[in-house]
Amino acid sequence: DADCGDQPRTEGTDYYIYWTNPPRAASQAEFFETAWPGLVGCEWSAFGPRTPGDPPDAYNCIAWSVGIMDQWIWRNTEAEFDTFYAGYGFTPTDDPNEAVIALFGNVVNGNMAPTHAAVRRNTWPADQPPNHATCTCGTGRWIMWGSKCGHLDLIEHQLEQVEGGQYGTAQRYYKLN
Repeated sequence: DADCGDQPRTEGTDYYIYWTNPPRAASQAEFFETAWPGLVGCEWSAFGPRTPGDPPDAYNCIAWSVGIMDQWIWRNTEAEFDTFYAGYGFTPTDDPNEAVIALFGNVVNGNMAPTHAAVRRNTWPADQPPNHATCTCGTGRWIMWGSKCGHLDLIEHQLEQVEGGQYGTAQRYYKLN
């Protein structure tokens, strides 16, 4: 198993699985592993707190992917995301191995409908968010990515572990210029 210093909590019921019938309270681990069935035990970790409320107390995956932690940022199309990320020094790449950011989405009528962004761990300077240097889950075993899940926690995972469901699949990748 991986060395997961920030293992998801299995005790407590401070999360709420609202999509089941009937809805029920759950632990952090049960919530995330139910929402994203690809997340398995010690192969992922939680490394940042939930951010309920409104900015500046809350931020989402798009904001976090460029190091912003006091805004909720969204774009609606692939072209809008290309322009947004270009403003932070990123360009699209077809090679996921050189990517720093993965943009997830679902294909609707032939167009990508963006849903989420994840950041490859340890690709930012240690003194800048989103810095993953404190996370050890999967180190030396897998390429790890970080995700800010809406108002929920920051988690570290393998890219494919959050594919499916509401996020769809990684559709577009960005590298630093």
